Amino acid sequence: MPTASLQKYRLRLAFVIVLATAGGAFAALARSAGDPVVSEDASVAGLVTCKLRGFRYEYHAPTGRANLYDLRRDPSCEKDVSAVHADVVLECRRAVELSFGIDDIESLRARYVDVTSRLRALGYL
Repeated sequence: MPTASLQKYRLRLAFVIVLATAGGAFAALARSAGDPVVSEDASVAGLVTCKLRGFRYEYHAPTGRANLYDLRRDPSCEKDVSAVHADVVLECRRAVELSFGIDDIESLRARYVDVTSRLRALGYL
C-alpha cells in the first residue's frame, strides 16, 4: 500500500511542477507583450534600445539620433517608422528615462561629449 501512495504523491508533485513551469512561461510572455524592455546594446557604444509591443526604439546617445522599427513588418530594422508611430516613440523615450532615472533622454548625451566632438572633427556629424 505505501508504494501506491508514493506513486500518487510523485504524480501530484510532477503535475504541480508542470503547472508552475507553464504559469511562469505564460507570465513571461504576458510581460514581454506589454511592458517595455530597455537595454544598452553592448555592440554599439551609446546605443540604448527599448522593445515595446512589437516595436524597437533605438536612441544613439553620441549623435542624439533616434529610430523606431516595426519588428513584425521589418525584423531587420531597415525602415524607420517613428513619424507614423509618434505615440510609441514617446512611450519608449519615457521608459528609457525611467529606466535610467533621468528627466530627459538628451541628458544621456553628456557621457559622450568626447566621442561627439571626435565624430564632428572627422566629418561624420
